[in-house]
Amino acid sequence: MDPWPARDRGRGKSRRKGRATHSSGTFRFVQKALQSGFGTKDPGKTLMQSAHPDKFFALLSRRSPLSPHRNPRVFPLGIGVGRGAFGAPARERIPNGGRPQGRALASSSIAKVMRTSHVKASETEERWFIYDASEHVLGRMAAEIATRLIGKDRPTYTPSEHGNTHVVVINAARAVVTGDKNQQKEYQTYSGYPGGRSVLSLEKVRDKRPLDIVTLAVRRMLPKNRLGHQMLRHLKVYADANHRHQAQTPTVVESTIS
Repeated sequence: MDPWPARDRGRGKSRRKGRATHSSGTFRFVQKALQSGFGTKDPGKTLMQSAHPDKFFALLSRRSPLSPHRNPRVFPLGIGVGRGAFGAPARERIPNGGRPQGRALASSSIAKVMRTSHVKASETEERWFIYDASEHVLGRMAAEIATRLIGKDRPTYTPSEHGNTHVVVINAARAVVTGDKNQQKEYQTYSGYPGGRSVLSLEKVRDKRPLDIVTLAVRRMLPKNRLGHQMLRHLKVYADANHRHQAQTPTVVESTIS
């Protein structure tokens, strides 16, 4: 029985100029291998009659013009799928419809399927944390808050879901920075008109808009998309020690400043 019908053999040259598929030459080589004792211990038996077809699979799984990774037209119907080609039993047939899966062709057993999980945010437990900005360095605190909002500190992290975490930050006006950042750090905005650029130092921002010190530090560490905006809404920042989330009993994060 011819495992490759004439309609699936194709021509040696593809339609794209200067690109050869070697399908006809590959077919002739495989046909000779099937009719000879290549790869078998018994020269009197052909490869199709041999009880060890995996040797031929190992040959085809190499990086050569015969490999289905380079020329998928070699196996238009899939070897050992549905027809029991080469006398292979059902447990030795290639899974996934005969499509190549890395070097799975060289193995007689069915490759193990690695399944991934997609955990929705609604399926995880809701968490509440509270930070005192006067007891944490601004940059390190913002990085930790962003990690919690994204959910990367959980084993159920899913890139397309938020971490189902709410963070409360108090005393934002007393945020701690290191070095000379009180005088050197600048916040600039631009209105879009000529001469519309305005620059404010960290000292002035503490007086005018103290909430922006923490909010901007965290926002720039979150994804720049709709999901990032949704995560930012879970951040509650207050300039002083008073907040309105006592009912949620947030977990107090210990100070990192010794």
